[in-house]
Amino acid sequence: MVFHFPNEVNHYEAHSREFALIKAVGLKQLNNVINGTAYGSIQYWTETEIHNFGNMMLYNAIKICVNDPPHIILP
Repeated sequence: MVFHFPNEVNHYEAHSREFALIKAVGLKQLNNVINGTAYGSIQYWTETEIHNFGNMMLYNAIKICVNDPPHIILP
C-alpha cells in the first residue's frame, strides 16, 4: 500500500505519521525492528490516540484505493 504525503511535510512529521501507522498495523505484522520515532506533539499522545490516528490514515488510504483503484502497469 502506498501513502501519499503532501510535499510540504517535513521529515519530523513524516516520521511521526509512520510511527502512528506502525502502531496501528502492529509491530508483529511488520519486519521493523523498532516502532519508529514520534516528534512534536504526537509524543505526548496516549496509545489510543496514536492508534486512532494510524487507523484513520489507513482508512483514508483504503477509501482512495476503492474510489480510484491503482492502474495496472503493463510492459
